[in-house]
Order: sequence, then C-alpha cells, then structure tokens
Amino acid sequence: AKEDAMDVYNQLREPSFASSKMAVRAMSYSGDMTAAEEKQKELTKHGNPPDVEIFNVMVEGYLRKRQNRDARRWLRRMDLSDIKADSETYRIVLEAYVAEFGPDKCVVQLLKELAKCIESITVFTNIVFLCTKPDRDPEEVERELSRLTRLGKLDEQVGANLALQAHLSSENSDGLWRVWKFMHQRRLRVSRFVREQLTGQKWVQERFQRGD
Repeated sequence: AKEDAMDVYNQLREPSFASSKMAVRAMSYSGDMTAAEEKQKELTKHGNPPDVEIFNVMVEGYLRKRQNRDARRWLRRMDLSDIKADSETYRIVLEAYVAEFGPDKCVVQLLKELAKCIESITVFTNIVFLCTKPDRDPEEVERELSRLTRLGKLDEQVGANLALQAHLSSENSDGLWRVWKFMHQRRLRVSRFVREQLTGQKWVQERFQRGD
C-alpha cells in the first residue's frame, strides 16, 4: 500500500496538498507510520502544516497499531495548535479504547455525551482511558474527575455521572452513596443510562435503604 501511494504521488508533476494528504492516509492505513510521519514533516516544511483530517489520520493510524503514546503525542500537538478536534476525532479515540478494553454500554454512552461538551481532545482521551481500563479504581476515577471539574475542564454533571457509574460497575456501595448524595445536593441529573443500571440491583437498594 505504501508503494502504491508513493507511485501515485510521484506520478504527479506538481503534487497538490490534497494528493499529498492522500499519500499520508494510504501510508497510515497500511500501518507504515514512520513513512506517514516523514511525509507529513515534508508537507509542513513546504508550508502545509497538518489540518484536522491529517491529525485524525495520524491518530487513528497509531491507535490501530495500539501505539497509544504516539497517538497521544499527536492529540497533544492538536490541542496546542489552532486546529480544533472535530466529531471524527472524538469518534476515533472512543472507538479505539472501546475496542481495546470493552467497557459496558453505560460507560460508552456517558463518554459519547462527554464528547459533545468537552473542548480539549487530550483531556477527553485521558478520561476515556481512565474510565475504560479494566483495572480502574473507582476512587481514583472519582478523584480525577473531581479535579478536572474544579479546574473547569469537565462539566460537573457529566463528571458526576461517570464517577457514579465507576462505583456502580465496581459495586463500591459507599462510593456510590457518596456520589449520589453529592448529586442530589447539587441538583445534578442522574443519566438515564446510569438509572437503568441502578434499577433492580439488590445491593444498591440495600445501601440506599441503610443511608448514612
């Protein structure tokens, strides 16, 4: 695929930015991220810095190869540039981590809601990893989400629902009760996805009946 892309590229007497992007895409899809990086550096050198499409291609290429560190490097670069992540960027990140870790549907739905109201793609990626990794500690999840909320980087209601779900999936009854009370005090709405999981859970009912 790399050779085919370069043949097309070299056949053009004056390659346009569009045809060059096509070559980068072909290299990325073929898994040759080294060649894709080199071609992108060449484009930037000639006054064509990456646009959102190129950022997405590079991020997706690295995530497909499970090279998450390199994918995050491109996401940080995107955050620091004038290029804003689009819906495709958020989809690529979320689908990659869902495919790798296989979280339950409630987490996926909450993260889809998060994608609609968060500005930093780097922060979004960190939250997705935090909430989907199999060995997640619900207390750690709650602390980090609270920190991001205090910094103004995360919507309070979305963060509280993610924390509530983390305690729910880990059957951490005390943490669940604590976040539930916090949401009631702050008049935050519990997501219907979380409510559906709460319904019929005997241990949840017993903890709520016990109260403080």
